[in-house]
Amino acid sequence: MNRVVCIVLLVVGSGCHLKADDWPTVKTGIRLRYPDVEDLTTAELSAWHARSDKVQPILLDARVAAEFAVSHLAGGVHAPTLR
Repeated sequence: MNRVVCIVLLVVGSGCHLKADDWPTVKTGIRLRYPDVEDLTTAELSAWHARSDKVQPILLDARVAAEFAVSHLAGGVHAPTLR
C-alpha cells in the first residue's frame, strides 16, 4: 500500500512570541496530542531528500510571506496561517 507523506515544517518567525525556553513545552504538547505522528531529525530529512528512489515529502512552511521570501528550505511550499 502506498502512503502519502506530508511533513509539516512549522517554522515561526517574528510573528511568534515564543522564547527558546518554551520549545520543550511545545514539543511535549505536540507529542501528547499526536502520539501516532512520527518525527525525524534534520539529518534524517536530508538523507530522505537525497534519495530519488523514495517518495518525497511535502514541506509546508507556515511563516509570513516576507519571512518565507528571505529564507526557506528548497522545495518548501509556502502555507501561511491566518492570523
